[in-house]
Amino acid sequence: MKRKDWAKVLVLVLTIAFVIPCLSSCASATKVMTLKADNGKTYTVNKEQFEFLMCYTKANFFMNNSLPSSYDIASVWEQKTESEQTYDDFYKQAVINQLKGRVVEEYLFDKYGLKLNDEETATQKKNIQTQVTNLGGTGSYKQYWGYRWQMLYDYTLCNLRTDAIVDYLYGENGTDKVTDEELEKYYQDNYTGYYIIMLDMTHKVVVDEEGNKVRTTSKDSDGNEVENDEYKLEELTDEEKEEKALLPQILIYKLEDDADFQELAVEYSDNYLSVKYPNGLFVLKDSSLVNDAAVTSALKDLEVGSYTSPISISDGKYTYIIKRIPLRDKVYEDEDYSDLFSSYKDTVKFDKYDKLVENYVNLIEVNDSAIANSSMAKTFLTEYVDYYYQYLRKSSR
Repeated sequence: MKRKDWAKVLVLVLTIAFVIPCLSSCASATKVMTLKADNGKTYTVNKEQFEFLMCYTKANFFMNNSLPSSYDIASVWEQKTESEQTYDDFYKQAVINQLKGRVVEEYLFDKYGLKLNDEETATQKKNIQTQVTNLGGTGSYKQYWGYRWQMLYDYTLCNLRTDAIVDYLYGENGTDKVTDEELEKYYQDNYTGYYIIMLDMTHKVVVDEEGNKVRTTSKDSDGNEVENDEYKLEELTDEEKEEKALLPQILIYKLEDDADFQELAVEYSDNYLSVKYPNGLFVLKDSSLVNDAAVTSALKDLEVGSYTSPISISDGKYTYIIKRIPLRDKVYEDEDYSDLFSSYKDTVKFDKYDKLVENYVNLIEVNDSAIANSSMAKTFLTEYVDYYYQYLRKSSR
């Protein structure tokens, strides 16, 4: 390269060095959302906060779905959800919705005159700054995660604000505590019940000398051996596999002959939950009872009192027969279901809170042009997702 060319490059580098801080500052100042509240204050979200949450959400998408960074390709983000949204649009909209909630929360926090606990905020900052130090400083941290550490700190404060508002309104001494009627209404509106028969087509449940099904065991925190909520299994022989392949249809014949579904579940199901909850499983309607599209589809229009045909999943490894049942009265107060409904009251609290926030969302002005070109596909993805992916693979071996 000629000397005068080096000079041109140097001039260009110096020019960029002066321009980049301006662009960064301008981008941070760009307002993405604005709420002009009735207390005379204006609450906003800027472009940097938006980009942080896009980045944070993308990383969590990969980790929650146990995906390596090699899946960060256009075809993944172009896949569509059941509502015909692309994954890209779905998660971008989720970020927008979350930030709208953040704006409203800042307003409500002021409205109720709340303060954050200094000790909690100091702990949050210390934990994040430890991460910064471990990664070699603020520059290395931003390069690794794709955002400044202050953005993560602000995000943790948002979560603390949420908890403070919810406790103020619905906590033990709350001004608008959840009522028995609200607990019941949420249950009736959002839950459904099932009996389940799950057949493991390549294994059988181990039985003891008396013919009782054996559960797996593990050590508790005190070193004592405790039974787990799953059966101990052993592999079927080829002959046993052929015999078990007939069982799903045999059970259908029994059901058609008016056999009791739950009695069959207790006798034949290879899933211990069929025995642990003899009165049925009660779950949120929009949750995945079984993480499989075929099962989800079969349950979609299943009426109370009806049961599915045998559903084969995981390349024939498992077969399900599921019956929809009526909701059991106040099961969220039943001691036998306490582990399933341990956080039920909190769920209702946050549902009530979400409805409160929703009242203000329509008052927020969104600067669509500022985020029009943003997408999950274009958003930075941290290399940590590959470390996490490898960690999960090793843990599962």
